[in-house]
Amino acid sequence: MTGSQSPRGADAPRKNLRYFFLVACGAAACVVLISVLRTLWYEWMGLRPQMSPRMFIVFSPILAAAYATVALVCEGLLALLAPSFTGARPFAVGASYGLLFIGLIRPELWLVLAVANPLVLHAVLWNRRRRALHGGAGSGLTPGP
Repeated sequence: MTGSQSPRGADAPRKNLRYFFLVACGAAACVVLISVLRTLWYEWMGLRPQMSPRMFIVFSPILAAAYATVALVCEGLLALLAPSFTGARPFAVGASYGLLFIGLIRPELWLVLAVANPLVLHAVLWNRRRRALHGGAGSGLTPGP
């Protein structure tokens, strides 16, 4: 890497306000959706939590704003290293931040985060983008002689 080349690569588009807006919307939408799913889960299972599930939905916009803020700060730090994505991918990245909230439904669901966390999603999207740009070059083991 030369001194003038960024670690993201010369062909990587810069992250703009639309990107960060979609990341924040993805995180907030995921938190609200998980709040609704948690309410449905508790009512379907007949469980009695310490806080009413319906009251939890009332507070979900506050939690959504907090998660959106965390997602924006983390994406701001990743802006130096990770490439920007287009289309619905920024929303998916934001939703992966909101998935951190899934442990409130059932503790066992934290295993979902092993696969669907922001760092893994960034790596997968970056690798797919790199393969598409380079025509699949370097995408696997080279055959031996």
